[in-house]
Amino acid sequence: MAISTALNKAVKQSNMKQGLRRVAILVLAIGLWIGSLARIDTEALGELGLINALPITYFVAIGLLIVSFFIELFSPRRASQKLLAAHLITLVFFLHGTAPLIFPEARYAWTYKHFGVTEHIDWFGTVSPTSDIYQNWPGFFAFSSWFERVGGISNPRDYAAWAQVFFNLIYMLELAFVFRMLTTNKQVMWIAMIIFGCASWVGQDYFAPQAFVYVIVLALYGLILRWLVRLEPKMGLSRFVLRFVPVRSDRTPEDLPVWHANRVQRGWAVAGTALMFFVLTFSHQLTPYMMLSGLALLTLFGAMANRMVLVIFAAIAFFYLLPHLTFIIDHYGLLSGFDPLANAKNQTVQAARNSGGHVFVAMCARYLSFLVWLLAIAGAIRRLFYGRRELVAVLLMVCPLVIMMGQSYGGEAIYRVYLFSLPWAAYLAAQAIVPLGKNRIALRSLRTAVPVLAMTALILPTYFGLERVSQIRTGEVDAAEYFYANARPGSVMLGIEPNFPAKLAGNYDQFQHPGAGDLSGFARQGRTVDMNTVTPEQLQTILEGMIEATPAVDKYVALSKSQTAYSKVFGTLPPNSVPNLAARLAKAPKWKVWLHNNDAVIYEYVP
Repeated sequence: MAISTALNKAVKQSNMKQGLRRVAILVLAIGLWIGSLARIDTEALGELGLINALPITYFVAIGLLIVSFFIELFSPRRASQKLLAAHLITLVFFLHGTAPLIFPEARYAWTYKHFGVTEHIDWFGTVSPTSDIYQNWPGFFAFSSWFERVGGISNPRDYAAWAQVFFNLIYMLELAFVFRMLTTNKQVMWIAMIIFGCASWVGQDYFAPQAFVYVIVLALYGLILRWLVRLEPKMGLSRFVLRFVPVRSDRTPEDLPVWHANRVQRGWAVAGTALMFFVLTFSHQLTPYMMLSGLALLTLFGAMANRMVLVIFAAIAFFYLLPHLTFIIDHYGLLSGFDPLANAKNQTVQAARNSGGHVFVAMCARYLSFLVWLLAIAGAIRRLFYGRRELVAVLLMVCPLVIMMGQSYGGEAIYRVYLFSLPWAAYLAAQAIVPLGKNRIALRSLRTAVPVLAMTALILPTYFGLERVSQIRTGEVDAAEYFYANARPGSVMLGIEPNFPAKLAGNYDQFQHPGAGDLSGFARQGRTVDMNTVTPEQLQTILEGMIEATPAVDKYVALSKSQTAYSKVFGTLPPNSVPNLAARLAKAPKWKVWLHNNDAVIYEYVP
């Protein structure tokens, strides 16, 4: 009896030591990250944004996290699913939780216009469809308003900074379900999830409708793959196309999941997904058609078990768009052109010069995208060798390209293409790098970790490299709130650059917001002066001409630190144009300081 007790005690101690060893690197990485947060100087943002301010311990921490993940994944003992999940949760906090912990306000100036729509619905209990496009697709904003009421929250400002952490955690949970529908190989599933986490650089996960609908899209695809899709279709175009896609006949895919569903189950699946697609449709303008393109390809290739799904979804999208079509055509135009190369270009900033840091960040984004796509192609080819055509994943990866055939989406089409192709590209890339041999654990871990570490090295400057522009300061938000609380309805507030948190209050629709509301953009469109050599005197002249031509009750101009940073990074104006203009307006007789704090100043035009 004593011997048995001693043996049990020894086994427990041995298991405890092994457990401690398995989490040691993860705990060390978390400790280094926490320690690095206190050493970040937010005023030391340089050419590479936050990268210049991050201590070396941050980079060591994220490198250790990746290595620890693969050591656990290829452990000689059975890998702990909970521990692997803990690694992914930690990765989300490393990448997306750093900014809200060191900056007091939510990132991105364009985040704040979503505050105003949410507050408008909260204040008035309805939408104003004539105000802007957001109030014609109000699903996300209605949900946010409901969330505030249930949670007793007064303003999106209180929680929006953590939206990126929240949404990415939801994405990871959904991707675990989606990838499980494609393969029974758990190693592939986990590798695909960490690739997604290390390659999602687009930044469409902030407090915005597109982040909300991406949650719905992943959920929809998971349900459709489970109940309504054939992973190995032999109907439609697949009967002809797959003749030219040879596959090793002496190998059989051992990881092909087999899901059965009867008519009743498929009927419920169609009804449930149709309801979710309706929520998706009235929450975002573009995403329903991105998803319809994927379903259309799956239907053409015979992968959909029920073709009526495409018909039902298309009808929902069409009948919702129909009453809003006039608004779209009048304000934006239905299509931007049929040149996919032109639609793929980002024309948000048409500057003659950019900072060296901006150029480097753009190159890292391209290299990261190409790396993921190349690995995805290699994964699809490798799967052919092992006896499986990954037709469904390949079709869903390429279908987002359809959007560029007719729409640039304000220069963001290429971002949406990458974002919507990423889950399927990550899955195929995982198939390319997952080790299938009997190599030693160290070699298998290293071979798989190297491309993921390369992605991590590229996403850090891509994601944090423009932090000088992304960072919005407390004084700027306070200034914007003061304007909407104290200016008379019908007033207008212009800026010198489009990097100010405007439209953040629920009464924003009572004020004027000209389409070319920033001075540099107005002057560039009118070509009244060379913006690369413009002087503060010329800027003042252009500004006064612009403000006099704007019919409004009262007229204001906001200048801020974020606008200065925008000008430096994108090269839209000569250096120091914003502070020099501010100094001139402070002395000009037609202008008076209406509000001033450490981060922003608002001038009122008093002719």
